[in-house]
Amino acid sequence: MYWAFDNIKSKDAGAYPPEPLELSYGHRPAGSDRLRGTELQRAYTVSGREVRPADCGPVRVLSRFGHVVRAPGRITIQREEPGLKWRDFQPDSSAYGRVRVGGDPWHGTESGFVASWIAGSEYVKISTGILIYFPKGHMLYQGPIPNRQLVDDPTIASDQLDVMAGMEYFVPGRSRELDGHTYGIAALNIIARAPRGGAVVEVHKGQVIGWFHLVAPPATQTIEQLPRDHGGRS
Repeated sequence: MYWAFDNIKSKDAGAYPPEPLELSYGHRPAGSDRLRGTELQRAYTVSGREVRPADCGPVRVLSRFGHVVRAPGRITIQREEPGLKWRDFQPDSSAYGRVRVGGDPWHGTESGFVASWIAGSEYVKISTGILIYFPKGHMLYQGPIPNRQLVDDPTIASDQLDVMAGMEYFVPGRSRELDGHTYGIAALNIIARAPRGGAVVEVHKGQVIGWFHLVAPPATQTIEQLPRDHGGRS
């Protein structure tokens, strides 16, 4: 993959380059032994040592897999009830439909802010100012930070930011040849739902708001039970 600023304005406004995911729950405490299976049970029985997420190999791998993107400015998101049929622009916020957004100004959005409405919905699109170039034949997963509920880290946006997951796919009209290979181009915009119950979600400039990684070439997927004569159990 490659990345680039979507334009010079985004670079000048302080958009953040993507960076590798690195989550605290995948790290064992200093001096902690690597224990497995019954060793963990004995450690708990003898010394009260509890099982942690980092004791699980797949969880450790996930905590360092893929890349993240950060908010290029401060963002506020709240629900507008009842929904507005006409755009409402105020000095510190703007609203349309069922969402109101505010925070730092941003170029090229309908709202005038980093987050903007998606007309006729309860969702917002958060601009990051970043483009991702992914190889033809692959897709690009974009979504929330994995196991966000396990993370207590102020550099990651609030778990009240309800981020959607999605797959970017190759579109010939949004592609480019690089070093003899064809790459799809995806704008790394994060989609989130407006909070409920009158809450206001605030995201600070520089906080991590989304996770992305390559997905293998698409194919029809099926799953069947392994026959007993191939080692299957019943």
